Amino acid sequence: MDVSGIPFDKYLYRDLPNDAELQTFFQTILRYSDQPILELAAFGLMLLLGLRIFEVASIRYEDINIENKTISVFGKNGKSALLPLPAPLLKYFQSLMANRSRNGYVFGDNIQAIIRELRAHYKLYSFVAGWNYPGGPHLLRHTFISRLSERSDCPPQLLMYLARHDRPENTARYVHRNPNQLQIAVNKINF
Repeated sequence: MDVSGIPFDKYLYRDLPNDAELQTFFQTILRYSDQPILELAAFGLMLLLGLRIFEVASIRYEDINIENKTISVFGKNGKSALLPLPAPLLKYFQSLMANRSRNGYVFGDNIQAIIRELRAHYKLYSFVAGWNYPGGPHLLRHTFISRLSERSDCPPQLLMYLARHDRPENTARYVHRNPNQLQIAVNKINF
């Protein structure tokens, strides 16, 4: 695979939440949400599958296959991908599917309203969880891709597929390493 370097001006390092902070965020949803299952599923899709907020808002009941444990995602430029539904999210979607009273979108009837609501709730939950990270829910996508890139069993082609990118440089913009990780990596080089 011909992967070119990332020009410095295109790379932006950003701090990402650690496991404890992510756990606190999701516990905050569980504690304060009026619809915890719905919001745990929505924000879980952003973190565990790297879905963009408009992709989450666009999920229909018919896109979810509980038996096969898959979800169809329709992303940028009308592209679609069939992705595995992570085990932690399966129970939420089983509950949502069992309690559905209609066909249509899982998270509401109006995509733009869903997006506004998810952004507002993300701001609230991240504040209550004590997060000090700039930006919005897209941070969860950055976290997904960065964490996945750290795994030795996830080659670049698989990472690009799960990120739903056509070019490796797009995926590379989502990979963030803190200075400590870089120092540890450099110190592993042995002559």
